[in-house]
Amino acid sequence: MPTIGRKKSQVVSIENIKQIVTDANEKIWTIKSFAQEMCMTSDAVKKRIYRGQIPAHKKGRSWYILRSEYLKFLKGK
Repeated sequence: MPTIGRKKSQVVSIENIKQIVTDANEKIWTIKSFAQEMCMTSDAVKKRIYRGQIPAHKKGRSWYILRSEYLKFLKGK
């Protein structure tokens, strides 16, 4: 007979834990904050994103740049 009101404990794998730790340490830039960090204009950053020179993600109307992806992109060049 199932118990009512009790939740099952979630099983968390090692991969899930690694992802959680990685996400907690991830730095996320907006176009404006990335531009300030790199001493560029926001328009220059947008152009580089559209050309594929800066990896970025679009959420709604905003763009976000993940530090880990940007560094990986630079190392791969």
